[in-house]
Amino acid sequence: MKKIISFLIVFLVSANISFASTNNIPQTIFTDTVTTGKQKSVIFNGHIDTNTGYLGTTVGPNFYFEYGTDINKYTKTNSQTINEGVDGKFSATVTGLKKNTLYYYRFVQETGSTMNSEIIKTGGELRIFYLTKSNKVEILNLCSITKNIRFGSKDSGQVYLLQKFLNEANVLSARPDGNFGPKTLVAWKKYQKDSGIKKISDLNFCGQNHGM
Repeated sequence: MKKIISFLIVFLVSANISFASTNNIPQTIFTDTVTTGKQKSVIFNGHIDTNTGYLGTTVGPNFYFEYGTDINKYTKTNSQTINEGVDGKFSATVTGLKKNTLYYYRFVQETGSTMNSEIIKTGGELRIFYLTKSNKVEILNLCSITKNIRFGSKDSGQVYLLQKFLNEANVLSARPDGNFGPKTLVAWKKYQKDSGIKKISDLNFCGQNHGM
């Protein structure tokens, strides 16, 4: 019996087999800044930490971007394989986006094991941007308004973000349009009175459900 056990140990070591090899460790991924492309398109960007890797026999990994105007409804770009990432960097060009609109997006990877049918999905940081009427990308902060906006500001992602916040606070019924007009001003004054917040820059959106 001892000879059999010894033989099995030697065989496993010489064959370089590990019982931990069926565990998948996804690479760390990051959502990068979106950029404006040619012919009225935008380019989503992301990268992986090439110092991390996978243990075990995996299916994939596949990489893609999720994006949409609603955090609960999103569109996927075409999947890319690890070989398509140049130096760990990935990008996807998207056309047909609506102007004067706020979008959520993030970089995503999927991987699984050949030992079972489980698929592991991990996402990078969720980010947002506003596509202006002139097809320019305005990068926004997910948690706050960082630029000075006031009554009369037009075609602004910061204003759109404020209007969306006031919608969710049930003080503004009008659809966000990025223009700081009379209805937005009245709603903001009401929110100021109800909440005690004096400045727009003091608003914090991090408590909202932004998860995709």
